[in-house]
Amino acid sequence: MLAPLRDARDEVIAEFTRTKHDIAWATLFELSVVPYGIADVVHVAVDQEVVEERRALGASPITDHHELTLFMILQHSRHDGYRAREIAVRAGMSVEGLRRGPLARLTAAGHVERLSGHIYRPTWRYRTAICALVAIEVKRTDWRRAAQQALRYTTFADRTYLALESATAQRALLHPELIATTRVGLIQVEPSTLRVKKIKNAPSPGDRLRKFERLRAAEAAFLLIDSGKVSGPILPVFGKTHTTSTGVDPRSLS
Repeated sequence: MLAPLRDARDEVIAEFTRTKHDIAWATLFELSVVPYGIADVVHVAVDQEVVEERRALGASPITDHHELTLFMILQHSRHDGYRAREIAVRAGMSVEGLRRGPLARLTAAGHVERLSGHIYRPTWRYRTAICALVAIEVKRTDWRRAAQQALRYTTFADRTYLALESATAQRALLHPELIATTRVGLIQVEPSTLRVKKIKNAPSPGDRLRKFERLRAAEAAFLLIDSGKVSGPILPVFGKTHTTSTGVDPRSLS
């Protein structure tokens, strides 16, 4: 079902394109946001101006949780930066652990510069390259398990959908109260024709969306885009690597 969901992107993201006319969209697969899981399909609105700006600055994606935490702390520093001890207090880390770990890696990558007196400041001001992010959990049969997984995506996605084969989707619709409590939308895919139909619009995640987790997901998506890939690693499930049942697997087109 991956290729049909990619091809039906315009229908899924319609509510966003009404307000983001000049933003290009891309479809990614296997987007990992630890510990919330790996989203099967993600449609992202990409601000190409920010992409080019960050490439020109050498501002590579920051996907490590601790590194991104520190970098965002430093975004609020004064022009002359923060002392390592100040950063450690704000991050809840030891000074020694900070210097040897994430702060050292940020400095080595050029995101942060060290001044005299153990003072650090960012070398660039953060701008996200991802303006909107729509996550989709795909399942053929076990819709209850899929709904619980999709619920986890509402922590980092602007909208989340559950995509099911049509027969499974109809069974899920017999339990509207369960679908409603997950705050996800519903998509059905007809296996014989591969026709995609959006049955229920995804609501806003509301207070389930966490700003920092949204940043982490955006950086993970930017990493794929910046490296010219459309998919993260395809991990084996119970020792087996699963691919699409029909047609070319779109995850292999990087």
